[in-house]
Amino acid sequence: MKFLNGLFNKKRDTVQNTSSKSNPQETAQNMQQSTEVLLAMAERFLNEGHEGRAFQMYKSIAAGSNPTAQYNLGSLYAQGKGTEQSFLEGAYWFRQAEKSGDEQAGKMVKKCELDYIRQYLTTDTPKALYERMKNFVAYVYPDELADLLIKRELTVLGMHHFNQKNYAGAAKLLRASVEFCNDGQAQNFLGVLYNAGAGVSQNDLVALYWLDRAVDNGYKDARKDREGILNAYRTSLSATEFQEYFERLSSWCETGTADIAALPQKAKYWKDISMPERRNL
Repeated sequence: MKFLNGLFNKKRDTVQNTSSKSNPQETAQNMQQSTEVLLAMAERFLNEGHEGRAFQMYKSIAAGSNPTAQYNLGSLYAQGKGTEQSFLEGAYWFRQAEKSGDEQAGKMVKKCELDYIRQYLTTDTPKALYERMKNFVAYVYPDELADLLIKRELTVLGMHHFNQKNYAGAAKLLRASVEFCNDGQAQNFLGVLYNAGAGVSQNDLVALYWLDRAVDNGYKDARKDREGILNAYRTSLSATEFQEYFERLSSWCETGTADIAALPQKAKYWKDISMPERRNL
């Protein structure tokens, strides 16, 4: 029997018949039977509307690495049933259930992560979002390589919002990934957003900057767009105008702006390109 509505449902295992014969020497089996009784009691509390008591019981059982209790505890945290809602705690307990062998729980970790970040997406800066993801990874995945996971998750969430056409949210997450994790895919799609003016103010020079960074990081799909923008400037601007534009981009790289991160080595690169004798290089 399922005890909650929605995506977080989890069946408890069937309670064993305590009247059947058992071997007193099989301690593990007896402990399992005791756990099943406690799970049945927690489920009954939920059915009777005593969510707080169910929460406390699942919490005590979950400490013993029972995947059903861990999953259901994550469910209660995620829905705010019997406790204050916390997607971070929900993700933690779903992760414990996944480590205990519940494959479905892995999907719920990702859902909690999405909901956790979504709470702050409109108010946080890219730096704040990076710090939140850093804390999330440290809490939920303490045994994994943090830097690689932070970069991956920021980019994955950014692409999720990109595909959902929430371009402003995507831009923040991708900016967090490009600035603090130097991710090539994120740099490419941030360049695409600036080129289109989707979720950010349209700016081809900024788009060129991020696409160029993506190429530097080996993201091959960015090269065509990078060359397309650069060639458009070459063909549509006079030599003087071209120099002015790329000296401007060089100065942005020197100091940084709201749209690009300071990167002195790129300041020299764009300064060199701005020179008339290097315009077509």
